[in-house]
Amino acid sequence: MGWYKKAFGAAYLNVYSHRDDKEAGKAAAVIRRAMGPLAAGSAKGGLDILDLCCGQGRYSLLLAAEGHRVVGLDLSAELLGIAGSRWESTGAGERKNPGRLSLVRADMRRIPFVSAFDLLINMFTSFGYFERDADNQAVLDSAGRALRPGGRFLIDYLNRVQVLDNLVGEDSFENGGYMVRQSRSISPDGLRVEKTVLVRGRSGEERYRESVRLFTRQEMQRMLERAGLRVEELFGDFDCSAWSPGSPRLILTGYRNG
Repeated sequence: MGWYKKAFGAAYLNVYSHRDDKEAGKAAAVIRRAMGPLAAGSAKGGLDILDLCCGQGRYSLLLAAEGHRVVGLDLSAELLGIAGSRWESTGAGERKNPGRLSLVRADMRRIPFVSAFDLLINMFTSFGYFERDADNQAVLDSAGRALRPGGRFLIDYLNRVQVLDNLVGEDSFENGGYMVRQSRSISPDGLRVEKTVLVRGRSGEERYRESVRLFTRQEMQRMLERAGLRVEELFGDFDCSAWSPGSPRLILTGYRNG
């Protein structure tokens, strides 16, 4: 069973509690930069946006609240349920918010939409999960098909160089009555960053692993090109700073050809 089928449940929210709405708001600048060429359509009534691997819906809610029609897609039924509850709790319908949020459970290699979106975002290193590079390529191929011709994309991915140079082997912390311990390593072939997570709370403990492929910038650009996606800009962080080998992130934006 793929590690991602177990990792993204309730324990995930305790491990990544710092990935909250405040942090999501910091990404607003780079998301708006990516959708810049679509500004005219945005002003006329919002865009059709796919939040690929939406999780608990941090970015989906942000964009829907701005008046866009957002589809949040994820494999985790538990996180999709949380996203739906959070959207309902905003009272968006009562405020007659023109935005709309739909939630879809699906495998990111097989996105069930074709030429349906103006913008696709894929945030917080939600890529490189699969052992086979062909499966990771299939994600980008599916993303390309989901966009309309000329549609825009934004992929927020880890920076391989930064990860290799700054990997923290082990750390631990407490959060809301839970103790979390994380151990990290690079796979023997140097192609993946591996993490083992132990979460211990009142009801016992849970252990799971994460494993993400460490693609280089050049590899990511080649894979996107094979999917018919042209890279226009590279950023090193959410503030739209230029990418460099030491940047915290590798954020790629561009458009679908043809």
